[in-house]
Amino acid sequence: MHSVRDLLGAKPPKIVMIDPRCTVLQALLKMAEHGIGALLVADQEGNLGGIVTERDMSKGAAKFGETLLKRSIDEVMTADLITCDLTDSVVDALAMMNGGRIRHLPVVDGPEVVGLLSVRDILAVCIEAMRSDDGQLQRQLVSATSSGGRSGTETWLTA
Repeated sequence: MHSVRDLLGAKPPKIVMIDPRCTVLQALLKMAEHGIGALLVADQEGNLGGIVTERDMSKGAAKFGETLLKRSIDEVMTADLITCDLTDSVVDALAMMNGGRIRHLPVVDGPEVVGLLSVRDILAVCIEAMRSDDGQLQRQLVSATSSGGRSGTETWLTA
């Protein structure tokens, strides 16, 4: 499995969208109903306008406080989308996610949205690759992270 097309073909086709005029509460309920952490945001004509994620909700809570749940999606969504194409490799998709510091990547085929990849989808491919390469990748990862402990860049919140 090397292309985004292959990866999408291996998972159930499910694109869940929400109108930008819906409320944050409606978005959260829809996410919970589908067991997902992101919704693509599109108008009634299907024009993709952004994505709203759990991270967007937490940023919205910091910005709007107690009024967050009544706010419209277009007030908290990410409008500047990074997308990938069906012909992109899974490695390229992962690099886009890493470079953009995102966990969800809309997949397009020309002007049409055909899927949504999550870091979890790509992680499953990585696990399968690790299982099938006789431990070579696992040894490389262990070697690369054997500097031990925390990197010093973490922020810890204590009560």
